[in-house]
Amino acid sequence: MMGYTPRQLKDAKAARKLDRAIGSSSLENMKMILKQTLIEDCTVTTKDVETAERVFGPDVGTLKGKTVRKKPPPVKNDLIEIPPEILEQHRDLVLEIDLMFVNGMPMLTSIDTTTKFRSLVPLKDQTAEELYKALDVELRKYNKNKFKVNKINCNQQFKPLMEDVEDNLGIRMNCAPRDEHVLVAEHNNRTISERIRVTYHSLPHKAMPKIMLHHLAMVSAWQLNLFPAKGGVSSYYSPYVIMGGIPLNYKKHHMFPFGSHVQGTLRNDPATNTNAPRTVDVIYLRSMPNNQGGHEAMSLSTGKKITSNRVFEIPVT
Repeated sequence: MMGYTPRQLKDAKAARKLDRAIGSSSLENMKMILKQTLIEDCTVTTKDVETAERVFGPDVGTLKGKTVRKKPPPVKNDLIEIPPEILEQHRDLVLEIDLMFVNGMPMLTSIDTTTKFRSLVPLKDQTAEELYKALDVELRKYNKNKFKVNKINCNQQFKPLMEDVEDNLGIRMNCAPRDEHVLVAEHNNRTISERIRVTYHSLPHKAMPKIMLHHLAMVSAWQLNLFPAKGGVSSYYSPYVIMGGIPLNYKKHHMFPFGSHVQGTLRNDPATNTNAPRTVDVIYLRSMPNNQGGHEAMSLSTGKKITSNRVFEIPVT
């Protein structure tokens, strides 16, 4: 509501009240009704309707009642072709790994010394089994994109994994002496932590559940991969493109900020003869990393993660 006079806000509220009184018409229909003076002695103007849309966002009742599931667009192969010399000259990589804690929750972080691709995997605990699973997740990303990690630099906390990693994965682990630090991995942790704090302090929420903190950390690491890395193998291709080859698409991925209040469509539409809502109140987490698009969000009614093919941003109440 900042930037509007009390009179403008009063007129905007009157416009939204009138919209509901005549059956929650669409924005275009509402403006057409006012332009054609179909309501006599009406003090609401089209400018008031536009102000209401900017101040209050889309009408939540309309979204919950009228939103229908759209057929997803056909999947197209939008992969960017990476110059072969990058793959040929830098196929073998060295990975730097470490643990990072967000509100006491452990997370495995990694960055390779060549492409500068950063990765973060939330952990349930710090057991050797959980660390091995998380490391396997990160290594699969490199294998999928025809890179091979030959060496891992880490601290003494990862020493219990040494035999399993070398025997099962064929990767040599270099554990730093006790009380010594892996500088590249620690710098990576500081960079990700800074991004987490920037986003955290820009949000209006006074508290966050674990699911939001997990995704905030993953999103912060992902964002650092979106642009060419300083000291990386390419000044033109970002680590994200080198590792995945899928370019960001503004319309497909929508670029909603983390923590936005949105209405998300349900994966399966409810029966058409019921009053069940067609959208649900959710907090936006991230866009899904696939060709079809889609979004991950946290349901405000259950506190669990849901997926949605369409979302509509609503002002935070």
